[in-house]
Amino acid sequence: MEDYEDFIEQRLKGDFLQVLRSRWAALLPSLVKVTQQLQLDTLEGSTDTIEEKFALAHTILDDEYTIYTTGITLALSKGDDCPPHFELLLRSLLTNLSMKESVLADWRAHLSSVSPDTLRVYSHSLLASSEGVRSQVERCLLLCKPSV
Repeated sequence: MEDYEDFIEQRLKGDFLQVLRSRWAALLPSLVKVTQQLQLDTLEGSTDTIEEKFALAHTILDDEYTIYTTGITLALSKGDDCPPHFELLLRSLLTNLSMKESVLADWRAHLSSVSPDTLRVYSHSLLASSEGVRSQVERCLLLCKPSV
């Protein structure tokens, strides 16, 4: 169980829920801004700026997928000894990542026509989706601790 606790504490709580979430929080307002500038045709530097922002978003998403694959590798290395709550946590994480990927793809596909309200929903969903994972992480940590 110690391997699971280390992974959850360091990779999920530390990297996924703190470091990478803060990167999303820093990136999203500027991505919204350049999207709106592109729609108003006031974006200086043409579409290179927005492509850079989406490249950053995909880099963050790739980092999140790396954490997920590390968890899968850990679960597979334990075989049948992998606790069900850890498997559930990994499924929740994959669902979260799939949603983020879908939102980014839709955002990118509709750059010129996405409404301000939809941009707010996109931004909120990319940030808030981690909260569901956070509750799963806390639950899994409690279940991983040895009972006294």
